[in-house]
Amino acid sequence: MKKTAIVTGGTGGIGLATVKELLGRGFNVVCVDLRDDPVLPEGVLYVKGSVADAADRQKVLDEAIK
Repeated sequence: MKKTAIVTGGTGGIGLATVKELLGRGFNVVCVDLRDDPVLPEGVLYVKGSVADAADRQKVLDEAIK
């Protein structure tokens, strides 16, 4: 069973580098950010939202466990 990582702010900079590193290590990756049309590597699950918002946090967790 693969491990799953949730990366906040994963659409650019250090966050995107983290997404790529985790993918390379075999993780399932869920990326959370506020961008409308992020460019992410294949295989990344993107959830638009803010981790400062409780409803968005729940949405991320719901998507991650599907």
